[in-house]
Amino acid sequence: MDPLPPPMPSFSDVLDMVETIPNAEDVERVTVWAKDKYSSESKLEAKVERLEKNLVNSEFKVRNLEENVSSLRLQLNHAQWFERCVMDQDKQLEKAKTDEGILKAEIVNKDEKILELFDKCHEREKTIEEQTQTMIEMMETINSLRKQTAYYEEEITKLLDEKEKMLNEVEEDSDASDDDDDDDDEDSGSDSDDSGSSDSDSNDEPENEVDFWKTQLEGAEALLLLSNKELIESKEQHDKAYKDLELKAENAEKKASEAEAECETLRSRLEDMTYESRVAMEKEKTEKNQILLKLSEETKKAQETAQENKQILLKLSEETKRAQEMEQLQKTEIGLLKKNVSGIQAANRIEMDMIKAGHSGVVTKLTDQIRELHSKCQHIVNSNAANVMRLQEEFVRDLKSKSVELETIQKSEKEQREKRLVSQDKLVAQMEINMQLQKDVIELTRQIQALQAIDDAESAIGVEEQVAVGEDVEIGEEQAFDIDYSSDSSFEPVDEHDL
Repeated sequence: MDPLPPPMPSFSDVLDMVETIPNAEDVERVTVWAKDKYSSESKLEAKVERLEKNLVNSEFKVRNLEENVSSLRLQLNHAQWFERCVMDQDKQLEKAKTDEGILKAEIVNKDEKILELFDKCHEREKTIEEQTQTMIEMMETINSLRKQTAYYEEEITKLLDEKEKMLNEVEEDSDASDDDDDDDDEDSGSDSDDSGSSDSDSNDEPENEVDFWKTQLEGAEALLLLSNKELIESKEQHDKAYKDLELKAENAEKKASEAEAECETLRSRLEDMTYESRVAMEKEKTEKNQILLKLSEETKKAQETAQENKQILLKLSEETKRAQEMEQLQKTEIGLLKKNVSGIQAANRIEMDMIKAGHSGVVTKLTDQIRELHSKCQHIVNSNAANVMRLQEEFVRDLKSKSVELETIQKSEKEQREKRLVSQDKLVAQMEINMQLQKDVIELTRQIQALQAIDDAESAIGVEEQVAVGEDVEIGEEQAFDIDYSSDSSFEPVDEHDL
């Protein structure tokens, strides 16, 4: 490092030194030159002071720029933290997407299970309808057999009553014929043989009549026994068929109760699955709402940080503009200093002329002082210019790097906002799909309940109609049996030739 030049003498000392010059013209010329020189030196000192003040101001601005750089670094750290938060949000979104896929798979599986349960319910309902139909047919046959049995019992009682009546009539007729025979024997004791032969012929007629009635009674008894045997066999068959039908009806009722119990279990399972799906969908909805709230908050924070970054960029642009203006001022001052240097060089030439004139002592001293002052000014100017240029270059580099970083941050924030908007749209669409699926499940359950109610009503109406049809059929069968019995059960007198 170069040693500092010695301080310049004062103007009074210079005047004292000038008075020692013997020539008056030289004294006057040197005095004028010293006045000009010291006036220019005072101007240079003022400029140097101004430059020092500018240097202090530039240092202050540099400190401000360093503070701005530190604030920008803090903002960069905040942006990096925000980027990490966004990455965490992306991970949460991916996790939410995976959970959503799992829920979709569970919903699909539950839908398949619900469809299987619906198919099983339909099959069970069909089997129940078939079993109820067979039960109705069995009950109809049982009722018809009961009615036939009652009808046969009534007919048997009628035949027995007719048999007793006929037996009583035959006994009364036989008693009356015996009394008539006794009276005829007492009245005709004194008759002749001719009259006796005629009486024997008259006695043969009631005996033939008794034999006729006996044969008639035996034929009726034989017919009654045959009809009783047939009735007993038919009753046994009816009882056996009735027992079989009762067993079948009990089995059908048991199967129907089991099917109803199974349908109830299936309905309960369906309700449980529907409830679980609703709970899962509500849970997913709450989680999605929380995620959307977090995303909206982060988006708001990102917008605020972007606004702050914009303000910082505006401030940086203003500082850059001010630095450029300061640089321009410094350039103008450097130009003025160069002009002063050229003036100093002219003074040096004058000094050389003075040296040639013979005033070597004072002029040499003044020349050395002027050169030292010139070197000092040049050193100050060069150091100030180098510092200014260095600071400007560093400031421009930092400004460019920060602008690039801010642009990348803004770009990443824009991409993250777009991704968040897309994810929000997807989440909203998925929520709408889930709500539609829930509505479809509720609608299907309502349709199932409505179909079951309709099937129950139709089955009840079908049973009533079948019972009414069975009663009409039974009435027709009774009328047919009455007609057949009226034609077959009439006990007409049997002809002797037929016997």
